[in-house]
Amino acid sequence: MRFGYWYPLCHSHRADAVRTYRVDRVKSVELCPESFATPDDLDPATLLEQHL
Repeated sequence: MRFGYWYPLCHSHRADAVRTYRVDRVKSVELCPESFATPDDLDPATLLEQHL
């Protein structure tokens, strides 16, 4: 949570990049057949700061 909002880190297969979305702004989700493996060296707090 940051600034009172939840921000999940996501991987966009379409853009092949990390994306951050504010949960209260998401209108819908769709399950896709692709998968994504979390990198072992992922630092979610630092990555979130980079994307805000």
